[in-house]
Amino acid sequence: PTLTRKNTGETVQITKQVFCIGKADQGVDYKVTGNRSISRRHAYITSINGVNYLRDNNSTNHTFLNGIQVYSNMDVVIPDNSIIRLSNEEFLFRINS
Repeated sequence: PTLTRKNTGETVQITKQVFCIGKADQGVDYKVTGNRSISRRHAYITSINGVNYLRDNNSTNHTFLNGIQVYSNMDVVIPDNSIIRLSNEEFLFRINS
């Protein structure tokens, strides 16, 4: 799968079973730069048996999947072509076919 940051066009491959997104310098697989409202370790994308899940990591400004809030104690299935929003930053999630 890939994650494309909407405001920069930057695309990152999700290559790990547990993929962390945030603004921290260390301990994240994708560092979101230039956005102070993103938490240090904001959210996780987990891949289990070919199914991708999104989970918030107790972020300050929340995580949304296609406009619906995702909570830190729940893994939510991410459909292809979904919009993932971390705080006010949008990403397009694509499953490579």
